[in-house]
Amino acid sequence: MGLEFVLSAFFELTYDRQVGFGAGPIPWNSIYTYGVAHDMRGEDLEDFIFLIREIDHEFMAYHKEQSDKQRKG
Repeated sequence: MGLEFVLSAFFELTYDRQVGFGAGPIPWNSIYTYGVAHDMRGEDLEDFIFLIREIDHEFMAYHKEQSDKQRKG
């Protein structure tokens, strides 16, 4: 599993976010299902879930920071 695959998967999975007052994190089940659909099992699947969640955490933090800056003017 290469990082290009992980990044591509992240961008595909971002459409699974719940949207309400703001974008929520990518659901764990979506990440798991994507990994299994791409024949990941065991440690590869665990690593994939970890990487997507870490990228998503940074993505959410960045967007929160940008939103906070816009509100403050």
